[in-house]
Amino acid sequence: MGKKILRIGAVALVTLALLWGSHHLYERYVLEKPFHERVTTILPDAVVEHRKEGATTFVKVESKEIDDLSEIHQEIYKISREYLGEGVKIVFVDNPDQELQQLWKEIQFPLYQGLATGNYQDMHHEIKAMIEPTGFSYVVTLDAKHLYLQVENEESYLYRIIAREKGGDLS
Repeated sequence: MGKKILRIGAVALVTLALLWGSHHLYERYVLEKPFHERVTTILPDAVVEHRKEGATTFVKVESKEIDDLSEIHQEIYKISREYLGEGVKIVFVDNPDQELQQLWKEIQFPLYQGLATGNYQDMHHEIKAMIEPTGFSYVVTLDAKHLYLQVENEESYLYRIIAREKGGDLS
């Protein structure tokens, strides 16, 4: 009787190990590897990481060369949902210097006011008037869900994706 229980326990342990191992292999080679490969076809120099916190999967993207933040965000979001499921939030890692950080502090007010009132033309004109004298290159774009701000100063860059609803949460 004691040997039978020992065998059953050993079989259960081996079965659990096989299930865990196959699940790990599935996640690694069927989900994660193709996901990373697809993202790097869009951004070849990107470092991409993802982690799950509760119901949300955070995808962290770090890349120096992003030409069109809105387009890249939408493409990575689509790929992320395909491989990682619902509840994905994309986070772009930027590298702002002191000047860009100060500029961000100053342009937040007209930016959030424009989002709150829906007066995007005035918001764009105010932001333009604040950024152009600095000589920084910048792009401000909108889609149905987000406002995208991309500002570059030589080797430093600032990326902000702000939700157009829910109080303008920073994505």
